[in-house]
Amino acid sequence: MRAGGQATKRLFDQAVKYAAWSDGEKEHDVEGTARFLSPEEVPGRDGWDRLTALLFLCAAALAFDLATDFGVSADEPRHWEYGEQIRAFFTSHFRDTRAAEPIFLNFYGGAYDLPATLVGHLLGLDPYRTARVLLPVLGLLGVAGCWRLARMIAGPQAGFWAALLLLTTPVYVGHMCINPKDLPFAVGYIWSLYFLARILLACPRIPPGLVVRGGVVIGLTMNVRIYGGLLLIYLILLLIWQRRHLTGAGLAPAPFWRQQLPPLLGVLALATFFTVLFWPAMLMHPFATLRAALATAANAPVLWPILFAGREYTPATLPAIYIPVYFAITAPEVLLILLPPALLWSCWRVFAGAESGSMVVRVGHGVLLLGIVCPVLPVLLLRPSTYNGIRHFLFLLPPLAVLQALFIVAVGDAWRRRSWKDAWRRRSWKVVHGLGSVVFVLALLSQVVRMAFLHPLEYSFYNVLVGGLQGAAGRFEVDYWFLGYKPIADYLGQRVKNDPDLHPRAGAGQPFRLFVSPQPELVTPFLDDGIVPTRDALEADFVLVRPGLFTTTIFDGDRKFPVARLPGRNLHRIKVTKALYNKRFGTSLSAILFVHPKEADKVCIPGADENYFERGWRKAEPECAGLDATR
Repeated sequence: MRAGGQATKRLFDQAVKYAAWSDGEKEHDVEGTARFLSPEEVPGRDGWDRLTALLFLCAAALAFDLATDFGVSADEPRHWEYGEQIRAFFTSHFRDTRAAEPIFLNFYGGAYDLPATLVGHLLGLDPYRTARVLLPVLGLLGVAGCWRLARMIAGPQAGFWAALLLLTTPVYVGHMCINPKDLPFAVGYIWSLYFLARILLACPRIPPGLVVRGGVVIGLTMNVRIYGGLLLIYLILLLIWQRRHLTGAGLAPAPFWRQQLPPLLGVLALATFFTVLFWPAMLMHPFATLRAALATAANAPVLWPILFAGREYTPATLPAIYIPVYFAITAPEVLLILLPPALLWSCWRVFAGAESGSMVVRVGHGVLLLGIVCPVLPVLLLRPSTYNGIRHFLFLLPPLAVLQALFIVAVGDAWRRRSWKDAWRRRSWKVVHGLGSVVFVLALLSQVVRMAFLHPLEYSFYNVLVGGLQGAAGRFEVDYWFLGYKPIADYLGQRVKNDPDLHPRAGAGQPFRLFVSPQPELVTPFLDDGIVPTRDALEADFVLVRPGLFTTTIFDGDRKFPVARLPGRNLHRIKVTKALYNKRFGTSLSAILFVHPKEADKVCIPGADENYFERGWRKAEPECAGLDATR
């Protein structure tokens, strides 16, 4: 046992040593070329890096253990289908062009969807379980990107705090198992910032290996979301800034640009190649797809109303404060407190001159500031269509965690370097430092506790400014991705098995039919054999909906059952005998409606509460052909 324990310890030490090798502190010669110190020269490696490795082990164990607690998010079924279409595109030698048709999802690449589909086929897993394996891996890879960037700038202690802060950010953790689009982009974005900093520090002699890694990562990031192309603009701006502000040389002279042109072209070529590689529409119609992708990023076709501050809006009428307010009420309180001084301190690090720190520190802060501020300014100025809170800005959370970590380490270092001649002041500051540390740790623990209570709805986290999830219900979007459907679908399966008074409308020996609004794929992985989905509410035994502000009302005598105003064919025509609600913190997240048939209703007759989607489906019914069914 002792020999085995020693072998495990040696293996653990080697893993920490390997992980830390390329991210030690840097020294620079007069020409600005970075020299990476060996792990033995990095101060604090044995302590903080071991602690970080332990943090990763605990996070990985929890992520994979809890992954299947999460339901299916609203976007996942489309991504599963898209991955299969991309696979068919390549295996058919480009003859199956469904993945290249001009529909909404095809204006995004398949850098995540295709590998996920291939892994699912290889392991024999269904799409749901494949996603619950791959998405946590991606989420932890994003945490690793935070750790490496922070460690490169300020050492192992900053790396540990960056990883811990991101792992205690509820919105990021909540998306780690359910988001096949924004999470991969966030992971690619933080690693792209890391490689941008590495390229900048290696100037003017950029190694080919760094060019390859940076180009591949930036290309895959652009493939997931086309506005990842901002990263290439960052690279040019950062090179100009480096020569002007770090070396005092003004605008870079022609010899410098001639020296940098080959690696820059290499990054651009690789980024372009990996942007289009897993993107059938871009391969077949590059310019039309590029225009459509940029138009979609600026003005997504959102048909449903958006809830903000208790009112309904369309994307075009949302107030300019939508994103700032959502960030303020969904960010952890620790981030809200640390962000203003951290931003000011980071600006000082970048622009104060050589006295503000070494080149690696100033370059790191320059990359972080550019990566945080530049994506936000166009949104505030141009106001493209936004919805689902800060989901589309998930990629800002990792660099914000790095910024917080750098500030925390800088404050601690400044306090330790301060020499107090007065013993009373020294003792007073020790007390203040101790109290601040306790408050900080308790704040992080409170985030972890609230995440545990919210699980598996961490992505719907709201802070104390709005009164938590209960205070946000009815005023802001709660569970916009329908994760509350899984618990009540599981309950329905048990109820059908154990309640002898329930009988399927189709007759004995037939399965119960469940209508799910807006799409049955949200619960298909969790349904028992005795329940099958249907797309027509008139033939359903049960209807699964999400209650909320956007409601129509189903009447049964003098009783009223408010249900979501969502796409549902014939949903307004059903007669409800009973409703069961799934509630968290007093908020109704989903409801099962027990349906009684209404024999006299005809599909072609428009109802008073019919919505846009139902009207379109009714007109498409075969038996309605030739009838004027408009209202």
